[in-house]
Amino acid sequence: VDDKNRPCLERARSAGGFAVQTILVTGDAHARDSADFVLSEDADTATLLSMVEAADAIRREAIDLSEDVRRRASAVGTIRAGFFTLRTLTEARNLATMLALACPNSDIVAVGLQELLVNAVEHGNLEIGAALKQALLVSGGWREEIERRQHHPDYRARKVAVDFRRGDRMITIRIEDEGSGFDFGKYIAGPGQSGAYRGRGIAIARELSFSSIAYTGRGNIVEAVIIPDR
Repeated sequence: VDDKNRPCLERARSAGGFAVQTILVTGDAHARDSADFVLSEDADTATLLSMVEAADAIRREAIDLSEDVRRRASAVGTIRAGFFTLRTLTEARNLATMLALACPNSDIVAVGLQELLVNAVEHGNLEIGAALKQALLVSGGWREEIERRQHHPDYRARKVAVDFRRGDRMITIRIEDEGSGFDFGKYIAGPGQSGAYRGRGIAIARELSFSSIAYTGRGNIVEAVIIPDR
């Protein structure tokens, strides 16, 4: 949408749920918190088309993940507790699917959990910032940069640690990366506070998947809590 139709963004999010991706073409330099992708109004057609393709890929990934969880609903027994480590985005997706199966509303939990795990890998361990990620998605170089950094001496030994606990009244998932951290306060203040990818992932997780989310340390530790309906 453009500036004139910006109010349509919230209606699109409400109608589309967790899978919707929004693109705003704007002349407002301060509109970073308005959409998942933000383009200046002088962007060319090729850039816009690349952004549409990137947004659609993210949307399809979320839908595929939820469907994968539903297909595998009876594939494993309920996990009560476990400690896991991961390095890659593929491992993040697989672990999100597995742990979500031990939670109520598994398909939605999987999406939020994958967002937190992907944040830990990309923004945490690999230190890919929000602006760089958008540029890489638009240029088609995102996967290549992920692979490059995962083999780089500065990042290749870094892991994400996940501690999962399921009790009778509460499920807790603690995720810790080995990155330099971030200023988490501006991302968890409320919906729409940041257009950064880390902010979008936190918003999805907080609003749809978990009862609460709390960051500690230097921003490299997050604990998500689910309180099942009784």
